[in-house]
Amino acid sequence: MITYALIGAAPIWYVQVGALVVGHVIAITMAHDRAIATYRDHHIAMRSQYWMLAMMVVLTTLGLYLLSQANRWPEASAEGG
Repeated sequence: MITYALIGAAPIWYVQVGALVVGHVIAITMAHDRAIATYRDHHIAMRSQYWMLAMMVVLTTLGLYLLSQANRWPEASAEGG
C-alpha cells in the first residue's frame, strides 16, 4: 500500500522545480563547453549558443508553468470547475 500522506504536494513540487532548473542550467553549461571545444574561438562559441539559450529559457518557463498548473488542479475540481 502506498502512503500518500507521507510527503505532501508542496515538497514534491519544490523538488520538481529544482530538478527542472538545475537540469536546464547543466544542459546549457555542457552545450557551451562543447561549443568552445568545437569552435576554439570564445566569441564564435558564444554566438553559436544564443539560440540554445533562448530555447532553454522558453522550455524552462513552459516547464515551470506546467508544474504550477498541475498544482492548481485539485483546487479547480474542489470548486466544481
